Amino acid sequence: MFATIGIFVVLFSVIGGFLIEGGNISIIFQPVEFLIIGGSAVGAFIIISTPQKFKTIVSSVKEVFFSKPYDTNDYKELLGLMQNLFRFIQKNGPIKLEQTLDDPENSKVFSNFSRFLQKKPQVEFLVDSLRVMINAKIPHYDLENLFDSEIEYFFHEHMKSSKLINYIADSLPGLGIIAAVLGIVLTMQHISDPPEVLGHSIGSALVGTFLGIFLCYGIVGPIAKKIEYNANEEKEFLYVIKVILICYASGLNSNITLEFGRRAIPLPIRPDFFEVETTLKEFKKIEKF
Repeated sequence: MFATIGIFVVLFSVIGGFLIEGGNISIIFQPVEFLIIGGSAVGAFIIISTPQKFKTIVSSVKEVFFSKPYDTNDYKELLGLMQNLFRFIQKNGPIKLEQTLDDPENSKVFSNFSRFLQKKPQVEFLVDSLRVMINAKIPHYDLENLFDSEIEYFFHEHMKSSKLINYIADSLPGLGIIAAVLGIVLTMQHISDPPEVLGHSIGSALVGTFLGIFLCYGIVGPIAKKIEYNANEEKEFLYVIKVILICYASGLNSNITLEFGRRAIPLPIRPDFFEVETTLKEFKKIEKF
């Protein structure tokens, strides 16, 4: 939502300022310039991409406009889920838990945590990590190395979309210059025309330079940066899961483990101790096992 608002603010500020100064909006609207710059950018994107990367990047761009940033409630629900998992292990044993991990969406352990279930990579990370902990007797420090490697790989894959889009953003000013040069070439064919005709033609050609720079710094570049921020948010969420699992694997009491997890939550959205305590009591009341 914020990304959409930001784009409207950018468009309003640039076009509005141009109109306030007496500019003619029809001069800026040059479909051919859009075709040259946009088509070249898409072509360059296809050259450096693959079908799988293309799908990933499209998905990342969609998240910029439609995904919600992580908030306190996401983390409180995560702590409630981890409490449920530990209580289930205490009551039924780890083998029973493994049976529920095959289909977490329909598991009684996960059923009260709809927000978390919408985060597919995080669900996979938690489920796979629990399977490793149940089936392999690995020291907690080796588990930590394993989890860190997986989180870094996830972050690296997520960042590829940001880097590719940022590459396209960096190419846009150059493509805008190409469009402007082509416009000047066409203008030179009409060098004998009256000055007002030449002025309009040169102005139209320079729109290419404007569009390239505007799209780079006003639209595409910020989208690439937003994808990077999203990747960092995902990484922070996975890090909290890792901290909780490692503390539990090291033999700490489950309540202490959840407190370690709370303190790993980013400070601006970290719930306080009493807020978490109230939340955990509420989830304990509605557990279904």
